[in-house]
Amino acid sequence: MSKIHLFNVGLEDQISGGYLYNKYLVRELRKLGRSVSAHFLKEEERLENVFNKEVKTNDIVLIDSLLLVQEADFVLAKKSDFSIYGLIHLPHFFDPEKAQNHSTIFQIERKLFYSISLIVTSDFIKNEIIKTFEIASEKIAVVDPAVSVYTQKETFSDVPRKFISVSNVIERKGYQLMIEGLALVNDLDWELDIYGNRDDANYLSLLVQKINESGMQKKIHFRGTIEHSLVNQKMIEADLLLNTSLFETYNMILAESLASGLPFVSTKVGAFEKFDSFKGGVFFDGFEKESFADSLKKLMTEETAYKKLYTQNIPFESRTWRIVAEEFLSIF
Repeated sequence: MSKIHLFNVGLEDQISGGYLYNKYLVRELRKLGRSVSAHFLKEEERLENVFNKEVKTNDIVLIDSLLLVQEADFVLAKKSDFSIYGLIHLPHFFDPEKAQNHSTIFQIERKLFYSISLIVTSDFIKNEIIKTFEIASEKIAVVDPAVSVYTQKETFSDVPRKFISVSNVIERKGYQLMIEGLALVNDLDWELDIYGNRDDANYLSLLVQKINESGMQKKIHFRGTIEHSLVNQKMIEADLLLNTSLFETYNMILAESLASGLPFVSTKVGAFEKFDSFKGGVFFDGFEKESFADSLKKLMTEETAYKKLYTQNIPFESRTWRIVAEEFLSIF
């Protein structure tokens, strides 16, 4: 039986959607009896060194989109001799933080996407890749994420006051938009806990400066990272999830919010049309702080608007990580 290798970069234990997807995929593939090695390359470590040492001719290789572009030459050199799949959580071309290199990235990813099979995490990003790179539909398989078994939130305040946000504190997650929008409703009673990595010191400094300028130091708290197993409990304790991401391919945190019964306010990113069908949150138009603030203010001042989100919502779909792993095996 072929061994499966997953290659990525960075630290394995992160609460970002892509890393969680990879983590649970590997776990379930192993439970199904498959031999899986997960390789997380360090900053200066090269794919070639690990690949040549660990991968055999008949093995299956999954390479995360975080790694594909920087290792494009090696991947293209090996594509004919190995079974290589690109596991595409976020193509670099769609990442707002890489906008200055769009032209170069486009050429690299287009060549890669033509050359290897792709597995993506939503119909949304499949369609975006087809449209942008003119890739044939049959080259791209879709395997949506799952949500682990969640405890449902059972008690709710009259209006939301206790906010939560769960994502790494980076530019793509739109925290500047979030903070500027919250400043417009600073006269109301609320508090926000932010859970996620804070590795981008310059961006964090910018956010702290904006918080201080708006006098929100006592209302916004950066709590750092937590175990993913604790996210559900934090959601149950909160009144509202805030998500102001600028781009997503799926948006796993909204799936988890829906599964736990926690209402949310979000930008229209990723698979938002799918999530909107469950009627458990509010999607505001555009990426303007005024639009975000208006959505918040309505929920915080109109009890019926908030109550509608947790009384008229539709139960979220039941999908397990075992199903995700089985779908991967069917592709292989």
